[in-house]
Amino acid sequence: MKPFAANRRMHIHTRTRPRPLKRHRTTRAGHRYDPSAKEKRAWLKEVTLPAVPLKGALAVACTFTFSRPKAHFRTGKYAGELKQTAPALMVTTPDVDNVAKFYLDALNGKAFLDDRQIVRMEANKRYGEEDSVTIRLMEIEE
Repeated sequence: MKPFAANRRMHIHTRTRPRPLKRHRTTRAGHRYDPSAKEKRAWLKEVTLPAVPLKGALAVACTFTFSRPKAHFRTGKYAGELKQTAPALMVTTPDVDNVAKFYLDALNGKAFLDDRQIVRMEANKRYGEEDSVTIRLMEIEE
């Protein structure tokens, strides 16, 4: 796959804690609703979106960075240093696919026309200094 000559790309970076998508709920009356809708709208207010959404086939790369919990650090004289037992990889919740779905659903219809345009995706979650969400979108051709 090659990028289009026009190189239509988008880079989004926010310093917010990555959130997973909450499953849609059904009320007793049978109505379905999205419990993440309010959080999606709040996140979109932090993001600068293009005037015209991306239209071609898309490759997406997402990196979700979570700050380490206090339990990963030593105390006392060595405060601020990681414990030897602190994991290098983040193998705890939230699941990376649920986090990616939250942000791609929020961008659907705004940064790109429809999520069916996504033909290639890479998503990573990791520990870092501070919470952040980084999403790169690029129109591609085969």
